[in-house]
This record gives sequence, C-alpha cells and structure tokens, in this order.
Amino acid sequence: MSLVKLSTERLALTRLTVADADFMYRLTTDPEWLKQIGDRGVTDPTTAADYIENAHLAMYTQYGVGLLKVIEVHSQQSIGVCGLMQRNAYDLPDLGYALLPDFRGKGYATEACQSVVQWCHEQQYQYLFAKVLPTNTVSIRVLEKLGFSYQYPEHDAGELLHIYQKTFS
Repeated sequence: MSLVKLSTERLALTRLTVADADFMYRLTTDPEWLKQIGDRGVTDPTTAADYIENAHLAMYTQYGVGLLKVIEVHSQQSIGVCGLMQRNAYDLPDLGYALLPDFRGKGYATEACQSVVQWCHEQQYQYLFAKVLPTNTVSIRVLEKLGFSYQYPEHDAGELLHIYQKTFS
C-alpha cells in the first residue's frame, strides 16, 4: 500500500506536488536543513519544483513512499515534511523529517513521525531505519521518543551518520 495521506489531531500529512515549490524553497534553503540534511541544489522556486518532481514524485511513483508535506490543521500552513525515503542500500525505507524554524520545539516533529511509524506498523514492516548526524541531538531525541535505538555508524558520501532502528513486534 502507498503512503498517501496521514493525519493527527494537529497535523495533516499529504503528498508533495510541484505546486509546493515556494514552500520547499523556503524549507530546503533553511540553514538547519542545509546543516542537517544537505544542499539539494534548490536555489529558487523553479529548482524547488524540479527537486519535488525528480526526487519526491519519482519516489512516490517508483516505491509508493516519500516525504509528505506536513500541514498544521488549525492554520492550514505548510510547516515541514515527514515521511519515508527509499534508498538503494536498504530493503526498507528510512524515516526523515524537517520543519520550518517557527514550528520547531512544539512537538510537531514527534507527532508527524509517530503517524508515519504507526503507518509502517500497520503495513507490517518488521523494522524501520533512520539516518542522523551524530551532532543532531534534537533529531536523536525525537527518534528515541519513538522507540528507535542506535545501531551502528555509517559513512555516506564522506559523512559520518548514525543509523537508528525501530523494531516492530
């Protein structure tokens, strides 16, 4: 089954479209995104639309998963992304998320990630991975709250990452 739409009390998660280019431009050029996730070549809304099409829409089509746009229900504002990224090195996708600065520290990341984790459990995943920089203590705390535990270090494109895993019983 494809990951299409999820919701919580405060959030709605839906697939990205090229119409989200302005939002993705703001998100992917945020200094924290660049530090924790990396430069995705987004320099303006046009390249953001290309990024959505070539990375996210392609992943939805090929794997049925991808990052979802996170919308705050009360304001209907796009506040971030959360979802699953399928990488060639793994059989299963890994959990990823990012929020715009004004929406950090309010529990939205944990809430959005929990809805994705619950979806994975309902789809009978045996386990779920997450990759994180060892210095990203905020994301590590989110992962630990969700029941992920540290597994091993990994070098990816010359960068040290820590791999976390949640096992479903």
